[in-house]
Amino acid sequence: MIADEYALFAEHLKKVVGQEVKANNLFITVVLNIIWKMVASRRFDYDDPERQRLQDIVTEFTQITGPQNILFLFPSARFVAPESSGFNKIKVYHSAMQGLFGPCIAEHRATLDPSHPRDFIDAFLIESQRSDAEKRGFDENNLRTLCLDFFIAGSETTSLSMTWALLLMVLYPDVQAKVQAELDEVVGEGRLPSYEDRPRLPYTEAVMTEIWRYTSFVPLAVPHRSSVGPAQLGGYTLPKDTTVMIHLQSAHHDRGHWGDPDVFRPERFIGEDGKFRKDDYFVPFGLGKRACLGESMARTEFFTFLSCMLHQFHVRLPKGAKKPSTEVRQFAIFLQPDDFNVILDHRVRA
Repeated sequence: MIADEYALFAEHLKKVVGQEVKANNLFITVVLNIIWKMVASRRFDYDDPERQRLQDIVTEFTQITGPQNILFLFPSARFVAPESSGFNKIKVYHSAMQGLFGPCIAEHRATLDPSHPRDFIDAFLIESQRSDAEKRGFDENNLRTLCLDFFIAGSETTSLSMTWALLLMVLYPDVQAKVQAELDEVVGEGRLPSYEDRPRLPYTEAVMTEIWRYTSFVPLAVPHRSSVGPAQLGGYTLPKDTTVMIHLQSAHHDRGHWGDPDVFRPERFIGEDGKFRKDDYFVPFGLGKRACLGESMARTEFFTFLSCMLHQFHVRLPKGAKKPSTEVRQFAIFLQPDDFNVILDHRVRA
């Protein structure tokens, strides 16, 4: 599904070859389509106004629910100051987002075939027909919320991965060239890379991993309350129900571990044997039972998009353009770079 959707997206990219294009959110539609197909067996056309509406709502929702919001640390503020805490605004966007799924769920319910589920909505509706469904939370309100969660958690993250990838590839053309050389040697010209090629593409995987580590554009893991306690941590006693957040960016930029954390150096993830090397300090998806459930899909999407794009295209800055900065523009749930433009050229192989 991911490879098929990228192939359609590549046809869209071919129409803008040689032209300046805005790199920020360039990949948002293909990401939304993958989620939409998984959830509801649907996809957006690239000029679909409904797609833009969904994208705008998702973007605004993530901006107002980030760590800068007092509700992030003090959820009870919604009772004391629902307006100034932003809780009322969150409810408005939450309702708007859920409203997008109502007609789709109704259509699925009317055409449901329990013996042939088409997607996530069908699977949920089938479970909702069981006698204990209500007790297990299989109702329409939860279905809409889960659909919302898929888009909130899965769209901005993968799209931003590619935005940062484009930025770093134009800043480090030598890295881009090394990835392309590896792709040419392993994959060749006759087909696109696939996720199954990953074990034979250690440098490509190292670049992908270093992009995530270097940018750490999800700096904080989602807060959770400790389920046990009191617990000892670093000389402190944490009572049960303490709100705990993992500072992912701190782990990824620990100078004592990485040595040169502020340097973009994919080779740090290549072992002496030339193979990809994992690192316990690399934790972009969190830790333990509360780690991100979408890790497998996110890795597959990012690897597929990055490898396929660099296999087909060379990415460069427009002539005379100022080099984009790696300084972040916005601190919400995600760290984003300033807007910048790139040019995609068809690769010319020797």
